[in-house]
Parts: sequence; C-alpha cells; structure tokens
Amino acid sequence: MQIENIRSIMAGKDELDTEGNIVHGYYIKGRSSSDMHIATKIDCEERVLKSYKSNYSPFTLVYLANNTYAYQNACGTLLPYRFDYATTFNEYGLAMVCLNGKVTWMNDNFEMLTYGEKLKDEDNFDGFDKVHNFSAGNNPLSLVDHIVSGMGENESMKIYFYVTPELKFKKFYKFDGQLAKIYENCFTYANNFSNDFTKAGTLFDEHLLLSSEGYYVNSEYVIKYVMEHGISSPIFHSIDRLLRERKK
Repeated sequence: MQIENIRSIMAGKDELDTEGNIVHGYYIKGRSSSDMHIATKIDCEERVLKSYKSNYSPFTLVYLANNTYAYQNACGTLLPYRFDYATTFNEYGLAMVCLNGKVTWMNDNFEMLTYGEKLKDEDNFDGFDKVHNFSAGNNPLSLVDHIVSGMGENESMKIYFYVTPELKFKKFYKFDGQLAKIYENCFTYANNFSNDFTKAGTLFDEHLLLSSEGYYVNSEYVIKYVMEHGISSPIFHSIDRLLRERKK
C-alpha cells in the first residue's frame, strides 16, 4: 500500500487458517478509512500480482502470488527481501515493513530499526508491536509502541518511543529555565505517552508537556510560566526563542 495512506500498523496475534497453517495477522489503520486486518501465509510462487510505485524512491513495492511483499529496483529486478506486509518508501527514504508478527521502519539501504536502536538486515529482523506514520510539522516524529517482557513473573510493560527520520530514538531533555544536559533529566521512552505530536510540535499529558524539538517541561514549570507571562503567551515559542539566543 502507498505509505501516504497509512496512519499506523500494529502486529496482531498469530492465527490458524482453515488448513491449520500458522499465519501472522496485522492491523493497518488508514488515514481516511477504518482498520483493515490482513493475515499472511507463505506459499512458493513468486509471481508479481500487484505493484505500487513510490513518489520518492526508485524502488517499487510488489505483492507476490505467495502472499508476501518485496521490492523491485529501477531495472525491474526483484530484490531478495520478503515481508508479510510492506509499504512504499516515503519522502525520508523509509518504508514500514512487517515480518514474523512484528513491524518496523526500513531505510532504502534495506536496514531495519530494532529495539536496541541498531539497524539490521532482514536476517536479524527484530521489530515492534505498532508503528505510526510520521507527524506533520518541522520536526516529524514517528510514535513506536513496544512491549517489553521480563519485568516480573508473567509481567510485561508497553513503552513508547518517538523516532526521527534518521531512525534515531528522539531524546527529550528537561527544561526548567535552562536546558538540562545530564542523563537523569533526559528520556528516550516513556509508558505514559501514546499519542502523536500535533502539527505545532506539541504533546502533553497531565504531568508533562513535550516539544518535538527535544525537550519537555513539567506541570510546575507551566504553572510558574503562566503566572509570570499570562496564559495567552505560548510557552514553547518563548523557550525556542530563549534557546536560539543562547546558541548565538
């Protein structure tokens, strides 16, 4: 599918088809449509049934007769990578790909993002549970959901990352009048943020307010700022201006 039409892809549970074969299920949420569920089954025939050209890449996404997705280069040669589901490449040279019940981002060198923030090839595929398309605005970020097991006996925890177009986990530094530069006041993941950034580059919950620039403020600082500057003064515009002045 064209990546421009996708909002997010979430890996589902493995299922059994009518013949008793294990298939991988995925839920694809479109930008203007409801969820679509697909289940992939591996066969042997690699005849191209459909092709999807990218507006940004010479690689063409193809759907094969064996229910897998692959890519062709500009010469029409079928490349060796196979996926349960995949998209065309976007303007950042990235595509969403699904394999073995996981989903992740892949660059046009066919390297895939992993939980350890390393880029690996298809043979070392280690994806996530859900990947969202990039937010709009000057600092596009992709929300990534990941379930971490081993937190305790029969326990797991869902954490959220924000990924840059360079396939790096975005770091958020605390701002309380000055920008913190120590690890204790910086985070790359959280378990309480599960939404996309707005076009203006902001995201908040009841405790923290994040900027897609890479910093956050807590509720105490927001209250202090409003008391000093008034509620109509945009807090992040003021912080951005302060940080730009300090860089000069």
